[in-house]
Amino acid sequence: MLTKADISRLLTSGLQKAFMKGYDGVASFYPEFTTEIASNKSSEDYGWLGTTPQMQEWLDERAPKALNEN
Repeated sequence: MLTKADISRLLTSGLQKAFMKGYDGVASFYPEFTTEIASNKSSEDYGWLGTTPQMQEWLDERAPKALNEN
Protein backbone atom coordinates (compact mmCIF):
# COMPACT_ATOMS: atom_id res chain seq x y z
CA MET A 1 0.00 0.00 0.00
CA LEU A 2 1.34 3.45 -0.95
CA THR A 3 1.67 6.20 1.62
CA LYS A 4 2.30 9.92 1.14
CA ALA A 5 6.01 9.39 1.85
CA ASP A 6 6.20 6.76 -0.93
CA ILE A 7 4.67 9.10 -3.51
CA SER A 8 7.33 11.82 -3.11
CA ARG A 9 10.12 9.20 -3.27
CA LEU A 10 8.67 7.62 -6.43
CA LEU A 11 8.17 10.99 -8.13
CA THR A 12 11.70 12.10 -7.31
CA SER A 13 13.32 8.96 -8.71
CA GLY A 14 11.15 9.13 -11.84
CA LEU A 15 11.95 12.79 -12.44
CA GLN A 16 15.66 12.19 -11.88
CA LYS A 17 15.67 9.34 -14.42
CA ALA A 18 13.83 11.47 -17.00
CA PHE A 19 16.15 14.43 -16.36
CA MET A 20 19.30 12.35 -16.76
CA LYS A 21 17.96 10.82 -19.98
CA GLY A 22 17.39 14.31 -21.40
CA TYR A 23 20.67 15.63 -20.01
CA ASP A 24 22.69 12.89 -21.72
CA GLY A 25 21.29 13.91 -25.10
CA VAL A 26 22.43 17.56 -24.89
CA ALA A 27 25.71 18.63 -26.49
CA SER A 28 28.06 20.76 -24.36
CA PHE A 29 29.19 24.06 -25.80
CA TYR A 30 31.18 25.44 -22.83
CA PRO A 31 34.56 24.15 -24.21
CA GLU A 32 34.22 26.70 -27.04
CA PHE A 33 34.72 29.67 -24.69
CA THR A 34 36.32 28.31 -21.51
CA THR A 35 39.61 26.85 -20.38
CA GLU A 36 39.42 23.82 -18.13
CA ILE A 37 42.27 23.58 -15.62
CA ALA A 38 42.79 20.45 -13.54
CA SER A 39 43.38 20.74 -9.79
CA ASN A 40 44.43 18.29 -7.11
CA LYS A 41 43.21 20.51 -4.24
CA SER A 42 39.92 20.08 -2.38
CA SER A 43 39.10 23.79 -2.94
CA GLU A 44 40.43 26.78 -4.86
CA ASP A 45 40.62 30.48 -3.95
CA TYR A 46 40.01 32.96 -6.74
CA GLY A 47 40.57 36.22 -4.89
CA TRP A 48 41.59 37.95 -8.11
CA LEU A 49 38.02 37.80 -9.38
CA GLY A 50 36.86 40.58 -7.08
CA THR A 51 33.36 40.91 -5.74
CA THR A 52 30.23 40.77 -7.84
CA PRO A 53 27.89 43.76 -7.79
CA GLN A 54 24.56 43.50 -6.04
CA MET A 55 21.61 42.75 -8.32
CA GLN A 56 19.15 45.56 -8.91
CA GLU A 57 16.13 46.15 -11.10
CA TRP A 58 16.96 47.70 -14.48
CA LEU A 59 14.50 50.58 -14.85
CA ASP A 60 15.91 52.93 -17.48
CA GLU A 61 19.49 53.74 -18.47
CA ARG A 62 22.64 51.87 -17.56
CA ALA A 63 24.38 53.01 -14.39
CA PRO A 64 28.13 52.66 -15.00
CA LYS A 65 30.33 52.05 -11.97
CA ALA A 66 34.09 52.28 -11.49
CA LEU A 67 35.99 49.11 -12.40
CA ASN A 68 37.75 47.15 -9.67
CA GLU A 69 41.49 46.72 -10.09
CA ASN A 70 42.04 42.99 -9.58
